[in-house]
Amino acid sequence: MRTVIVGCGYIGIELGRQLQSTGSEVTSGEIPAVTGVRRSDAGLETVAEAGLTPMRADATDPDSLTKLPDADVVVFAASSGGRGAQAAEEIYVDGLSNVIEEYAARDDPPDRLVYTSSTGVYGDHDGGWVDE
Repeated sequence: MRTVIVGCGYIGIELGRQLQSTGSEVTSGEIPAVTGVRRSDAGLETVAEAGLTPMRADATDPDSLTKLPDADVVVFAASSGGRGAQAAEEIYVDGLSNVIEEYAARDDPPDRLVYTSSTGVYGDHDGGWVDE
């Protein structure tokens, strides 16, 4: 199974490690089993140390997404980094849309898209319980 994790930070790296440990296999040629995507060079070494193939691309920059490998599964685990509402919209709306459009246009689009979010979508409840 070929997996691409867009936004391979804390959650993405752990997911990649677990996928690797369960025997996610390379399906053909030189395509890595799990590719971890970061928007900057910072953290790419950590992605590689986790046994994933590191790649730099930014979900908010459609041109950078063209080099992403084909995948059976795409995991969108990007974060706005707590930088406010505009940053959240840029990554969670525009970035996700860019990733979907990139992969939808391919000859062999992924079978699955997995989206992760954060508790930030619930707003500030002063530490109280939140019921979905």
